[in-house]
Amino acid sequence: MVRQQIFAAADWDPVTPGSLNGLASRIRSRRRRRIVAKVLVPVAAIILFASLLPFLANSSTDSQSNYGGIACSEVRSNLNSFIAKDLDQERMGAIAAHLRECRQCRQRMEAMLRTEVVSSDKTFLDFCALSSLDHSPVLAASIR
Repeated sequence: MVRQQIFAAADWDPVTPGSLNGLASRIRSRRRRRIVAKVLVPVAAIILFASLLPFLANSSTDSQSNYGGIACSEVRSNLNSFIAKDLDQERMGAIAAHLRECRQCRQRMEAMLRTEVVSSDKTFLDFCALSSLDHSPVLAASIR
């Protein structure tokens, strides 16, 4: 059997006008703060992680990637000369050995080659389209 207590009217204090409204407003503001905190804390953590990720990725690869006796930073600075074959044989060999082992540098070089080919093809085809020469299709076929 559940025992209920019955309070007499004398045990209750009178409520001042507006005190319940103030209490309700404090409860609503606490709820809003909790909801905002539940949303903002994970969003801030994701933004922080995303902003630190490039720094963490670059620092680990630069310090550890030294394939073929040459570091990634040196390979990146010499890629244009390597593609143009403007380096001495020893340097070309070291960069080639590095590119065989390092996936990131190899991908960077392949991307550079792709953009070079696309831009040179586009320039040549634009020239052929603008020129009034009859043999422009023959020139285009001979380059490919």
